[in-house]
Amino acid sequence: DGIVEWVRSKGGYFSEKLAIRGMDPNDPSSPLGVFANADLEKGEIIVEIPHSCYITLPEEERKSMSHNEQLCNLSHLLLEEMKLGSESEFAPYTEYIM
Repeated sequence: DGIVEWVRSKGGYFSEKLAIRGMDPNDPSSPLGVFANADLEKGEIIVEIPHSCYITLPEEERKSMSHNEQLCNLSHLLLEEMKLGSESEFAPYTEYIM
């Protein structure tokens, strides 16, 4: 899956024991989910998402904003990344959530 390869390319980890697929394998329009395709051990790390995959506001901006202002500005930032399409460094993520 593109999102998994993107996370890995950014230094993240996504266990080979996991799969992203439709909740109903027989219905291509069913919602996506993350499923284990092998037994998982207690405490086993299955996913690590590095900060380089986060779409965030600069810390100095966040400090001066209310929670609602942060959400609004972050939504705007996400929209700008989505408008960039495949030119965005976050394209695999924005394509995944659409």
